[in-house]
Amino acid sequence: RELGGDRRSVTHWEALEQNGSHTLLKIHLETGRTHQISVHLSHIGFPLAGDDLYGGSLDKIRRQALHLAQVRLSCEILGMNRLFQAEVPEDIQESFPALTEREGHYAKLHHTLTPQ
Repeated sequence: RELGGDRRSVTHWEALEQNGSHTLLKIHLETGRTHQISVHLSHIGFPLAGDDLYGGSLDKIRRQALHLAQVRLSCEILGMNRLFQAEVPEDIQESFPALTEREGHYAKLHHTLTPQ
């Protein structure tokens, strides 16, 4: 375990939709540090909804409003290359209907996240 801020930590993000005080983000992690998304978004002044540990509000949702929509697992040794996808959970859809119910939103999100 290393102490201090000596370890590199990189998060890439893109705003997909915005409504009022909330924004739907596409996030890509280059590194996998503990609390990385929460720390980085809080640091730039945009904490996760539901993440009261890092300054997010619990008024819309009672948990971190994070969802892993897509992940690819690859292993050259095993010859494995798998893509896993999951729909946005109901609690996030209900808490942020303006971001998740917009016509064509799911098609846009799927198109944006699916590799070429």
